[in-house]
Amino acid sequence: MPKSYRHHPLRGRVNGNTPRGRRIRRLYAGYMKGLDPNDPIARSSALAAAELATTSEDVRSRVMAGELELSDTLVRVSNLLDRAERRLSGLAGRESPIDETTAFFEELAARRAAREAAAKPAATDEDETNDD
Repeated sequence: MPKSYRHHPLRGRVNGNTPRGRRIRRLYAGYMKGLDPNDPIARSSALAAAELATTSEDVRSRVMAGELELSDTLVRVSNLLDRAERRLSGLAGRESPIDETTAFFEELAARRAAREAAAKPAATDEDETNDD
């Protein structure tokens, strides 16, 4: 993240008190994983992708609820989102920022499981010494 909150791209642009604003913030944070936080192009691309993702989700939910007729708007917003995510992938030099986030959480889970497994035998050894 930028060192100064004043220069943060979400400040003043996204209201974190609304569900849409919180969703944009979470998506932005996910897209920024693996990107250079000091790169203004990466930050603006991540914010644009996050905003497009929430817009796409909103349009899709309206179509599914029957409020909107299936239209070119859904297709256009989905295509814009796809292009924005591909642009982000090119900035990071990887296929998808989502894949890296998933791998990161899987690695954390594996580390936690290894720590728990290492802690259990130590507790068993202490119990054996107390029984003597």
